[in-house]
Amino acid sequence: GQAPAPAAGPVLPLSMEQAVTMGLESNLGLKSERLEVDVAAEAIAGARAAFLPLLFSNFGRTSSESVPQSFTEGSGDISTRRMNSSATLSQNLRWYGGGYNVTWSNNRSSTVGGNSSFNPSLGSTLTMSFTQPLLRDFRIDPNRASLETSERVRAISDVQLQQRLIATEATIRLAYLNLIGAIEGRKVALQNMDIAETTLRNARASVAVGQAPEINIVQAQVDVERNREHLLLADVRISDAEDILRTLVLDPARPDYWELKLGPTDTIQLTPREIDLNVAIKNALANRLDLTVARRNLEITDLNIRATRNTTLPTLDFGATYSAQGTGGTQLVFG
Repeated sequence: GQAPAPAAGPVLPLSMEQAVTMGLESNLGLKSERLEVDVAAEAIAGARAAFLPLLFSNFGRTSSESVPQSFTEGSGDISTRRMNSSATLSQNLRWYGGGYNVTWSNNRSSTVGGNSSFNPSLGSTLTMSFTQPLLRDFRIDPNRASLETSERVRAISDVQLQQRLIATEATIRLAYLNLIGAIEGRKVALQNMDIAETTLRNARASVAVGQAPEINIVQAQVDVERNREHLLLADVRISDAEDILRTLVLDPARPDYWELKLGPTDTIQLTPREIDLNVAIKNALANRLDLTVARRNLEITDLNIRATRNTTLPTLDFGATYSAQGTGGTQLVFG
């Protein structure tokens, strides 16, 4: 009799495109690569933060008691209360290493006792400054080098993710085709088994009527057993191919992971393709992702060399500062 077919179970009809979609969604390596892209994006955001405006302020309040230092200040203790506040805006520019700083500060003091000219006394100061490197940090500086490096690392992460996507998709498609090939191979083995069994029946009939020697029956039986072995091996190849595809497209956490059978619904279409060698070489040099990664790494190396050379240059900066100060309050006039 014929070899038994693979054990029946729940079957999941699956096209090649469905297999690719499921595999890309469940692949842990792709999830890791996507996280690498997110990490690289956060690194860019961190490097850009060095060029964001920085605004900070402070507020202080003090009080003091002191004794008069001269008879003109009276004989009682002198009590002074002072409040100070300031706000500063600064920023490192992304162009040519320049930066600016703007600070506004004010204070108010009041005195009980003594002979202050202004009581209360108000003061305010505005200071603006700009610094522009002329040699070191003009073309490149650590902040700009960090940002450009982060951008290239992000580009490399994108390309590596694309590489993983292409490789994973190719692996899934190949596993799908191998399963189809194994299933078709079993059909061929089954047809050979039918032919061998038909030959065995014919041999027995011929021997029964005396038209053939009994050795023909033995030879036909050997052929039947050989094809039975081929059929069993075909079942093993189907099982192996199905397990490989299962690990690529199914989530191992699902309860029917091992019981579910995969039923490919696509067929193999073989069509001849003409390949232009020169065009193929040109496309490979222009579009190969590993070459793109290598170029990005060379750019990072060149950037590191430029940043290192920058540290060997002397420091020569142009600076401009403007400051305005005002004082006011209630003036005491002594006559």
